[in-house]
Amino acid sequence: MLLPGDRHARLFQIAGGDREALSALIGRQRQMVGDPDIRVVSCYEAGRDGFWLHRWLRDQSIDNRVLDAASLEVPRRRRRVKTDRVDTLGPLRVLLRLERGETEMTRVVWVPAPMLEDARRQTRERERLVNQRTAHRNRIQGLLAAQGVTAVKLGARDWLDRLADARTGDGRILGAALLTEIRREAERLALVERQIKAIEVAQHAALKADTTWAAKACKLKRLKGLGEVFASGLMHEAFWRDFANRRQVGGAFGLTPWPWDSGDMLGDEPISKVDNRRARTLAIECGCGRFISPTAPWRAGGASALPAAADGYAGSASSPSPAS
Repeated sequence: MLLPGDRHARLFQIAGGDREALSALIGRQRQMVGDPDIRVVSCYEAGRDGFWLHRWLRDQSIDNRVLDAASLEVPRRRRRVKTDRVDTLGPLRVLLRLERGETEMTRVVWVPAPMLEDARRQTRERERLVNQRTAHRNRIQGLLAAQGVTAVKLGARDWLDRLADARTGDGRILGAALLTEIRREAERLALVERQIKAIEVAQHAALKADTTWAAKACKLKRLKGLGEVFASGLMHEAFWRDFANRRQVGGAFGLTPWPWDSGDMLGDEPISKVDNRRARTLAIECGCGRFISPTAPWRAGGASALPAAADGYAGSASSPSPAS
């Protein structure tokens, strides 16, 4: 803590998750200042704790900021000192600079509403399950390929039954242990596929709900090349925010270039890829990067380059900023 008039921060040790001790500490420090209503500002790095601490601090009338840990400045000329004291004082200095209006030196994370944070669990769970499905399929195909079995096609109706008659590349039958492993892998694959189907059914039902985000997701689905999965994913990962201009839209997807202006050299480095990885992946996979990128299409056609179906959400981000 840094109280008014202090030149050095005061360090305190509190057990993780002990909210009562933190409230008591803040109350004692307010009494020392002599103003029980004094404004308290805090910050912490985004991590595995999520946003519950941010919401609890806001409920205690504390102005909290969640900082992107990857955007914090670190010394490059020497080895970085890593202690609890340094890790505590570093964000405090960042917080002081943010209070002075220096917003370019770090990034403050946008905190979603609890309902939206819960709703996007489906999109992220489906992403993990799809990766698991790919891993199970690759494992089965790898086991068969290692024995020279190419006649059995994974996904066919009777592919498991055909393993009993399959022969290896040198004419042997498949071993009992190998068959058991493949069947267990197939059971895990079937379970993952059922769970993916259940999530997609839930996403389909959510799009029919009478909510604001469902209406925006339906507008997204009207764009060519977008289905229910991609529309829900883009809505949960990106378009729940408000954007002031097109560069903010590109920055949210990590599709903005890095300017390079040094002497006679003037140009742009490749796209930054700094921000929401999931939103950028969805945009590229569904082939709608040309609607989101702040580069050629919008520069050439301006607001008219955006589809009319997107006027409910992305249209507000199409007005050019002074920097553009």
